[in-house]
Amino acid sequence: MTVPCYNFEAGLTHSVCILIFVSAILTFSEADVPCPDPICKCKNRTATCNGNISYIPPLPSLIRFLIFDNNYLPSISRNTFSNITNLKLGKIQLSMCEIQTITSDAFYNFNLTLTELNLSGNTRISKEHLSSSFRLVRIHRLYLNQINMGYHIYLNFFEGMEKSPLREIQLRANNFQNITDTALKILTHLKQLDLSNNRIVFAELFGLAHLQTLKLSFNRLSEVPDFCANGTSKFPQIRSLYLDNNAIEALFKASLSCLTYLRWLHLEKNRLVSLNDNVFSQLGRLDDLFLNEMKLKNISSFAFNNSNLKTLSLSKCEIKFTSDNFDYANLFRWSPNLQRLQLDWNNMHKTNASSLVSMLSPLNKLRDLNLESSKLKTLPAEVFKPLVSLRHLDLTLNSISEWPITLFSNVSKLSKLLMAGNKIQVIKEGYLPSSLMEHLTTLDLSENPFDCSCENLWFRKWMDNILRQKPHIFSKYPDHYRCATPSRLQGTLLMDYNPTDEDCRPWGRVLMDIIITSGAVCLVFACVAVVYIQRWNIRYLLHNISMRRKKYTVLTDADFQYDLYVAYSDKDASWVRNELWRELGQERGLKLYIRDKSEDPGVAKCDSIINNMYESRKVLLVISSNFMSCPWCLYQLQVAQGRAVHTGPNWMIPVTLGDLPIRHVTKSIRVLLTQENVISWSEEENGKRLFWSTILRSIETSVNLNDVIEGN
Repeated sequence: MTVPCYNFEAGLTHSVCILIFVSAILTFSEADVPCPDPICKCKNRTATCNGNISYIPPLPSLIRFLIFDNNYLPSISRNTFSNITNLKLGKIQLSMCEIQTITSDAFYNFNLTLTELNLSGNTRISKEHLSSSFRLVRIHRLYLNQINMGYHIYLNFFEGMEKSPLREIQLRANNFQNITDTALKILTHLKQLDLSNNRIVFAELFGLAHLQTLKLSFNRLSEVPDFCANGTSKFPQIRSLYLDNNAIEALFKASLSCLTYLRWLHLEKNRLVSLNDNVFSQLGRLDDLFLNEMKLKNISSFAFNNSNLKTLSLSKCEIKFTSDNFDYANLFRWSPNLQRLQLDWNNMHKTNASSLVSMLSPLNKLRDLNLESSKLKTLPAEVFKPLVSLRHLDLTLNSISEWPITLFSNVSKLSKLLMAGNKIQVIKEGYLPSSLMEHLTTLDLSENPFDCSCENLWFRKWMDNILRQKPHIFSKYPDHYRCATPSRLQGTLLMDYNPTDEDCRPWGRVLMDIIITSGAVCLVFACVAVVYIQRWNIRYLLHNISMRRKKYTVLTDADFQYDLYVAYSDKDASWVRNELWRELGQERGLKLYIRDKSEDPGVAKCDSIINNMYESRKVLLVISSNFMSCPWCLYQLQVAQGRAVHTGPNWMIPVTLGDLPIRHVTKSIRVLLTQENVISWSEEENGKRLFWSTILRSIETSVNLNDVIEGN
C-alpha cells in the first residue's frame, strides 16, 4: 500500500509524511479484523462473549479485555487461545465456564501483558492444576471466587510466587473454615485480600507486611482476630478492615490497638450490645467507623473517644435514646471532628429536647446528619444552632408536622434538606427562612399530607416564587406532592392547587359571622340557664317587691300569728304529726303553722309560704333526705335564709332526721348544718328529752323584732 506525499507550498516535512503512512496502516489493520458478532460484542477495547460457546473466536487486535463468562471450556491449555495469540490482553475473565483441567502454560502467551485473571465460579476445577497455571504470568489481580477450594487454602497453593507482583486476591465463597498464614505468607507484595462469604471461625494471618485491605465479611467469627504479635502489628500498613456480618460479641481496647494506620473499619451486623470506653482511642488515623444494624443497648461516655474520626454510622442499631440510658453530653464530645453522623432508623420518640441539644452541640464541624426514621415528632428550636458547618440534613420518614420558626435560622450553609414522608400539612411563613434557601440546592418535601386550603396560601405563593429562581430544587416534584385534605381535593397535585387572596378573603368574613352568631347563641343559652337555676330566688324577689308596694308595717312580738313555721317534706308528715305536733302543739300549747292543718284557701302556694313564714316568730326546718329532694322544701329554705339576713341566724331552728346522703347536700344546706344550733332527732328516751328541751330553749331565744318585711 502506497501513500502519496506531496510537497505543498506550506512545507509538509518528511516526518509528517511518515506519520500519515503509519496512521493509514493502523487504520487499515483495525478495519481488517471484525468482531465476531453475534457471539461476541466489542466495545471500548472489551470483547464480551457468552452463550455456552465452546471455543474462543478470533478478535480484533485492539481488544485488551476478554470477558468469556457462562460458556463451556472444560479443558484449558495454551492452544485454547490460539485464535487470539496476537492480542496484548491485559485482562482475562473465564467465570463459570465449567473448567475442570488447566495446563501450567495455558496463559503463557500473555506473560508480558496479562495483569488480571478471573477464574471464579468454576467449582469442578482441579486445585493442583489451578495453582500451577498462573505461576508463569506476572498478574497483579487474581479472582478465585466460588471455586469450592475446601475448608482451608491448599498448603502449596501459591508456591513459587515469592517474587510475584500479585497485589490483589479474591477468595470469596469458598467454604473456608480456618485461615492461617501458611499458604499466604509468601505473597509479600499483597495489598488486598478478600476472604468474604466463607465460613471462617478462626483466622490467623501473619507476614503480610504490605497488606492494606483485609475483607473478612460474612463469616462466622465470634471475636476479633489477633492483629498483634509481641506488641507489634501483623499488618503495619493496613488501611481498611471489613469485619461486618460476623458473630462478634465483644470489642476491647486491645482488639484493634496495633492497627495504627487503620482508616476504615466496618463492624456492621455483629452481635455487639455495648461499647466500652476508649475502645477506638488508639486508632489515631481512623476516619470512618461503621457500626450499623446491631442491637446496641449501652454506649459508654468515652466509647467514641477519637479526635480523628470523620464518619460514624450507627444506622439501624435499635438504640432507644431515652433520658436514663446515655450520657448525652459526652456521647460525641470526644469526637469533635466528626463530619458525617448517621443515626437513622433508631428510636428518639422519648428523647427530651435538652438531651438532643446536648448530644449534638459539640459537633460544630458536622457536615452530614442523618436522622431518617428516628420516630421524631418535634425538634427543639436550638438543636441545629451549633451545627454551623452542616451541609446535608436528612429528616425523612419521621412524624414531624411542625417546628419552631428559628429551627433552620443558623444552618445557612445547608445545601440538601430532606423531609419526605413526614406529617407536614401546612408550611408556615418563616419555617424555611431566606438564610436557609440561599445555598439550598435540594429540598425534599414529597409524600407529605398537604392541606390544600387557605392555610397554605403563603406556602403555595412561596413555592412558585422559589421554582422560578431554582426550577429543580424540589426533589420528586410535582408527582409526589399531593393534597391529602380536604377530601374533595384528595390526590390532587399540589401544583394544581393555586389559591388567590380573593379566594381566601371571603372566608374570613364568614368565619367572623360564625363566631359572632355562635357567641350570641351561647349568651342566650347562658341566660336561660341562669334564670332556670335562680327561678325560686326570682319569684321570691318579685313577691318582696309586691309586698313593698302594699306597705307592710312593723310587727311586734304580740303581732305574730304563729310561734313556729314548720317546713318539711310531705314524706316526713307522719313524724311532724305524731311527734312534733303532739309534743309542741298539744303538750306545750305552741301555735305551729303546718301546711295540712293551716292551709290558706284561695292563696297561691308561694304567697302562702311567705305570708305565713313572716307571721311566725321562728321557723323550724325538718331536714332529711326527703327534704333535700323536695323543690318546695328548698324554696322554703331560701325564703327562710333570706329573712335570716335581717333577723339573725337564731330565727331558724334546723333539725335533722336520720342520715343525710352527702351527694344530695346542697351548698345552702351545708352552710346551715355548720351552725351550732343544729338539733338531731333520736329514738332513745334520753335523746328525745334532750331534743325537745333544746327546741324549747331555741324558741325562747329572742329575735330582732324590728325587721320590716321588705325582702333581701
